[in-house]
Amino acid sequence: MKGNNIRYCLITENVVVVDGQTLFTMDSKAGGEANLINIYRHFGISYPKFHKMDNLAKTGYLAAEILLGKGETDIPAPKTATGIYLFNKNSSFDTDQRFWETVADPNNSFPSPSLFVYTLPNIVIGEICIRFKIQGEGIIFESDSFDTKMLFEYLKNPFNSGLITDCLVGNVDFHNKIPSAFLAHIDKTTFETLDKETFHNFVANSNLGTFSVT
Repeated sequence: MKGNNIRYCLITENVVVVDGQTLFTMDSKAGGEANLINIYRHFGISYPKFHKMDNLAKTGYLAAEILLGKGETDIPAPKTATGIYLFNKNSSFDTDQRFWETVADPNNSFPSPSLFVYTLPNIVIGEICIRFKIQGEGIIFESDSFDTKMLFEYLKNPFNSGLITDCLVGNVDFHNKIPSAFLAHIDKTTFETLDKETFHNFVANSNLGTFSVT
């Protein structure tokens, strides 16, 4: 599919893969949270906002940065016709647990605003949009699986209507201290060469069994 101009980044608990090539292997002793920092350092990323993100946002941001980032610290112009369409299974549960710990004891309750802002799963889209000045449509679908066939049908309208000229699509999650992300970039010309089964098979063959694809 690389020949069809679909580039992608895959992050699992073990590896980072870009367009089928393994670019980073995780430290099995480090754990998911530490490996997010290891990925950040390995790819030489410099983006201070990363350090305040929750783990779900870090996971999605890293996939986007590895896929789209070219070292620019300043994006010259807003991308008004770029959309983001993500799937997610476990919502913001990792951060929800952390926030609950700050309020669970009624005698020692200190709600954390820095955590509370991340108790919405769509914040991962917001962080990607801020970094790359993306201003198009953004949606996150909560689902047990990455429903590629539904997404393909959905994308027909924004592409055909001119709402978007390109988009990021994928599945992003962080659960039980394990990051997982699949992010692909598709432009209108490439989308018009695809059919539903081809798109489904591309995702299924590229994600290395990291998540369920339907």
